[in-house]
Amino acid sequence: MDRRNFLKGSSAIALAGSATVAAAQAAKAADGKDAAAALSAPGILPQRRTLRMVSLWPDSVSGPADHIHRLIRRIEAATDRHWMIDISDMPANGAEAFNAVMTGKADLYAGHEHAHRTLHPAFSYLAGLPCRTGMDIGHLDAWLTAAGGQDLWDELAGEFNMKGLLIGHSGMAHGLFTRTPVRTRADLIGKRIATTGLAAEVLQAVDARPLDGTASTLAELIGDISIDGIELHGPSFDMPYGPSSARLNSAFTQQFLPGLDDAGYAITLGLRRSLWDGLATSERIMLSALASEALAASRADALAQARAFDQLNDTANRTGADKHPPHWIALADELSRIAASIVADLSGHDTHAARINASYMAFNGHPHVPAPHLSANV
Repeated sequence: MDRRNFLKGSSAIALAGSATVAAAQAAKAADGKDAAAALSAPGILPQRRTLRMVSLWPDSVSGPADHIHRLIRRIEAATDRHWMIDISDMPANGAEAFNAVMTGKADLYAGHEHAHRTLHPAFSYLAGLPCRTGMDIGHLDAWLTAAGGQDLWDELAGEFNMKGLLIGHSGMAHGLFTRTPVRTRADLIGKRIATTGLAAEVLQAVDARPLDGTASTLAELIGDISIDGIELHGPSFDMPYGPSSARLNSAFTQQFLPGLDDAGYAITLGLRRSLWDGLATSERIMLSALASEALAASRADALAQARAFDQLNDTANRTGADKHPPHWIALADELSRIAASIVADLSGHDTHAARINASYMAFNGHPHVPAPHLSANV
């Protein structure tokens, strides 16, 4: 399809469901503005641009926020400050960032693709799947780069006039930390647990009460006594050195591996597809190269912080046997089966989801299970 005219059809609005006529008109206006700017841009590069960014983590979470600001500085430096990026100081939650960019209220977003799975559930494949159904960052990057994953992402995001680039990763989960022991499925009933993405749906399936912990600091989560469990990832949180480490280990006395969102989640830079298409080839190459550089830096951060975290936990006398008790392994197997069922159902959402699922699972080594039905969005 011609993505510049994507709103002439009803696919984007049908997929979004909650999109209003005003939002559709704003998105179409943003598309037209980008097209006009591309036509009028001078051939001599770089063109001066001031771009507005919204982020899930503008300042509040030191790991991801620092990573995003580092990327912003690299983009500005790479263009000799012909590009300037203004980042909003207010966090964009849920699909707010995606909608702001789609409708032209902002130009870039930083976050994870789970945040807008309400617009289309298949975005979660691009963020990461839970409970041993997903890929680690190395395999996810390889799938996107060399096995057609990026093309499928572009097709899905293009339905919303969007383009996504992988710029970072949370790292593997350090495990699920709970205030009280978890021995059976019944021990999760009613428990408030901070996690990410589709892991929340797994928890809902066992009558737990999930909440999104990605935009909170570790100190906030530890200090909220109503929270029964948290899932920690590498640089996704300010690392619990010193007093924070002692507070974590005293408040959440249990640690279980593997975690729920065990493979972690990808961090994305998104922009309007019509803006991307209007960039010069050299500008698209520059952004892609800087995204790859940022991903490499993020992976290094995750590895370094995972080592430091393991050392801290060894100091807290949490041995390997403590972290992998037989009762948790049995429960983790049950949660993995629930996750596989959720993903299989997701794959039946429409043809986008079916194609992404088939490619993702083939690369990941899981047998593809045909969806029992396709929804009306096909």
